[in-house]
Amino acid sequence: FPSDSDNKITGDGSSAHGTGVAGILVGNNYVVPKTTSHPAQQYQGIIQDSLLYNIRTNKADSQNTIKLALQWVLDNHAKYHITAINLTDFIGTGASTPVYDAQVRALWNAGIFVATPVANEWMNETAFHAPIGYQGKSQYVFGTGGALLDNTLWEKAQRGPGLDIVSQSLKVTLPYYEVDNNKEVIYDSAGEGNSWGC
Repeated sequence: FPSDSDNKITGDGSSAHGTGVAGILVGNNYVVPKTTSHPAQQYQGIIQDSLLYNIRTNKADSQNTIKLALQWVLDNHAKYHITAINLTDFIGTGASTPVYDAQVRALWNAGIFVATPVANEWMNETAFHAPIGYQGKSQYVFGTGGALLDNTLWEKAQRGPGLDIVSQSLKVTLPYYEVDNNKEVIYDSAGEGNSWGC
């Protein structure tokens, strides 16, 4: 999956976030060759032979563009057989409910599974043990948090009402394709965060 190059222009380090998630979900089989310190390793996406639609939103207008993206899924889920959504809202909202709450409810009623990563800031000194916000606390969305390889909860994953599912969120291998350099890049065990578990 292409590693977005706009981070080089905007300085936005999260711009390749969606492509990393896509690689985990539907990445083709690939082999990391043997090195002096590691044996050869083979990887593949966890839902092979599935279609994935990458619907990007605009950070400058996150709530309204997420609403438009979710409405597109509502309008097209039967046509494209969309059954699940991995939703990340980096910006969030201070409102009691997000602008796109009606779309999330309609997706639930249509039988579409929606998951969202909870925040990675349980140990943040400025927001120590902050409660899970939207969309994780929505009754129509499954909030996902991080687990470690020893099956314990990741210390940075938020907890409480809204945490429904946990999965590995530390030392996740991320496959990318660098468009500018025309080469595959494997970030071995580099992923850290609840997004990768989601």
